[in-house]
Amino acid sequence: MTRHSFSRSLLGVLAFSFITTACGAGAASASRPAFSGSRDDVLQITVRNQQLDEARVWLWVDGQRQRLGSVRGNENETFFHPIANISTVHMEFDLTLGQSCITANVSLGPGDVVEAVIPSNLRMMAAVCRRR
Repeated sequence: MTRHSFSRSLLGVLAFSFITTACGAGAASASRPAFSGSRDDVLQITVRNQQLDEARVWLWVDGQRQRLGSVRGNENETFFHPIANISTVHMEFDLTLGQSCITANVSLGPGDVVEAVIPSNLRMMAAVCRRR
């Protein structure tokens, strides 16, 4: 199984809890400028926030925490993060009213596309989130 197929299969297993390939509610935000570099050497992450509260999003790559940005309630945001090779990656979300989530580790690399959903029912996140 190729790296891309494995990543998508792993994400498919978590479809109803946190990371998914299904479409979520909300419209894409136009506030962020378009990415102008090559997408061959970046990790593309779309966060669909189905919560009413804003979510602050961090990406952990090989143990290093890097802020991606924020996603308003009921909106989507796409982030492009440079990544040189296959790395251990997980995400962290903090909602404005204090809920937080740290996802499980996955191996991702350049050219991978990930969609993450923060569901309106936070109990759905419990299966793949751990608390700080």
